[in-house]
Amino acid sequence: MLRRVEVEQHGRLFQACLLGVGQGVVDSTVDTGRADLHPVKRALTTGTYLAVAVFGTEADRDFVRKSVRKIHARITSSPGAEVRYSANSPALQLWVAVCLLEYFIDQHEFLYGPLTEEQYARILRDGATLATTLNVRPGSWPTTREEYEELWKAGVADISMNEQVREYLTELCNLAFL
Repeated sequence: MLRRVEVEQHGRLFQACLLGVGQGVVDSTVDTGRADLHPVKRALTTGTYLAVAVFGTEADRDFVRKSVRKIHARITSSPGAEVRYSANSPALQLWVAVCLLEYFIDQHEFLYGPLTEEQYARILRDGATLATTLNVRPGSWPTTREEYEELWKAGVADISMNEQVREYLTELCNLAFL
């Protein structure tokens, strides 16, 4: 089982350890969003998404939500592909949002210590926009610590990657694109 500190060490790449997400990243033909081809643009896009999801107005989030849906519609597995995926998959988007919140929780606990139950409840409520801005249905987002931890453990249990995804992520981690 992965510890939270391991999530912190791997950062955003942890999301791609779920095969459908990782394969979608590797196979993506949306070159302008690829971290290996355009790392600065990818960082700006991700930073903008996080800022809007956390601090934006509902109108801001709606704009980003529609943009994400449109771009992600172009990222789907080809017919007959060994790994089937759609970047608009509610299950994959939920995993990405759970990973983002896990990173925030990990960083908070690293700096300030464990969250109280009240803080955890608040971060779950506030963190819902990380998911809904990715087009996750509001009812799919966990409302209790137990529900969240169950989602996290289930996602970790489903982690799997093929050699192609492993190689891609290793090159990203090693900054081979630079």
